[in-house]
Amino acid sequence: MKSKNLGQWLVTIGFLGILGAMFLSVIGQFLIRNVAIELLHMDNGLTNLSVTGADDYYVDVNWEEEYPYEEGQEPYENVMAKEAKEADAHVVHINNNPVAGGILSVVNLIDKYASDYLAFKEEMKVPSAIFDSLIGNRMVDESNIFLRTKREDLLLVRSPFKEEYTAEELDVTELADSVEGLADYLKAQGIDFLYVQSPMKEDVRDASYMEQYGPAYSTLLADALMEELETRNIDTLDLRKNLEESGRTVHESFFETDNHWNIDTALWATGEIAKVCNEKYGFTFSLGFCNPENFFVKTFEDFVQGTIGRSVTLWNQGYDDIHVFVPKYDTNLRVEIPSRGLDLVGEFTEVLLNPVNFKNRSTVYHGAYDGFAYSKPPVTEITNYMDVQNNEKSILFLRESFAGPVLAYLSLGVGRVTAVTPEGFTGSIESYIAKEQPDLVIVLYTAPTTNQMSTKYDFK
Repeated sequence: MKSKNLGQWLVTIGFLGILGAMFLSVIGQFLIRNVAIELLHMDNGLTNLSVTGADDYYVDVNWEEEYPYEEGQEPYENVMAKEAKEADAHVVHINNNPVAGGILSVVNLIDKYASDYLAFKEEMKVPSAIFDSLIGNRMVDESNIFLRTKREDLLLVRSPFKEEYTAEELDVTELADSVEGLADYLKAQGIDFLYVQSPMKEDVRDASYMEQYGPAYSTLLADALMEELETRNIDTLDLRKNLEESGRTVHESFFETDNHWNIDTALWATGEIAKVCNEKYGFTFSLGFCNPENFFVKTFEDFVQGTIGRSVTLWNQGYDDIHVFVPKYDTNLRVEIPSRGLDLVGEFTEVLLNPVNFKNRSTVYHGAYDGFAYSKPPVTEITNYMDVQNNEKSILFLRESFAGPVLAYLSLGVGRVTAVTPEGFTGSIESYIAKEQPDLVIVLYTAPTTNQMSTKYDFK
């Protein structure tokens, strides 16, 4: 009986110890972030322990005021947001009630620090993964993921299995109309346009995989969109085909733990885009500016664990290395990111790599990949002060997360590179274009973006 009671006490003490450690972790992260970093502006070994990142500083920019819509125009997502609020009286009540709104803010803050910002969160999942291994559980169900893990006995299943889609489900008319509307607007302004389809992490050359699962829905949509744009005589660049022709495999082109291409592939893609700029749009890129031989390569070993890796735990996957290509030649750039209050001038690594993301791998939710060009703010503007061949040329990207490293490296060979992230930009893209007057506008999207019409294909 005593032995049983002792066991119960040990379990209770152990459980309470875990809860106490989690509580101390939450308090510690909160104090490091809000006192040491934000209040005291410390930058040392203590602040490096923060998994929250030290640069979540944002400036409230009224994009609609700075880049107004024409009278009667309204962004599609704003219309949707208004309809949702009108349909949900509870949300309206909270938004109009300071007390309820304050309580909700506190709840959200606690949730953030107790989940996303919980120190050693990924390490805590390891015992569960080890237990699965011991009992022979080899199944990890992942939705629309192509992933290879370090455990050869781990079976990865994409859910759902192979599906057939109707013509209506694969109808890309609305997407193509939006892209064509943008192309027509630019043509009237004397601005060139290129739609670039970046690859996604799916190996269509793997016959057994394709036979079992078939291509992802987003891949089929992207295929249909590229075909439709070509029939409408809109310039396109399908980097998926270029990647296949290059002989690069999916596994060497993407992070194992994430769905983004790695930096090596992003640098290669930069060169592919530059070639098209030279061939079609009067640019004179010297392709040596993005030749890997003209860069020092700094490797951060076991540094990246993306969303896919976190879903299958460190035990099954571990970390990726990440390469940073640092130019051997002189650079002098100005980077302006209004939403972060940044206006930086300096060489490549000083202004285009967010130092917080490269401090240590514990900044899981501020990963090194997002360190390139400060992730995907609503607006990014990069001016090259060096005497490059395209000094008088400028390129505007409409982009999502795949474009970050491309912006950084392409800016080394042209006078000015700007970027707008439609999902976060609430002003008029047409107004921004009219003010910026680029020589070329590039839409750079990956396949999963094609089913996000409401936020990423509103180019007005």
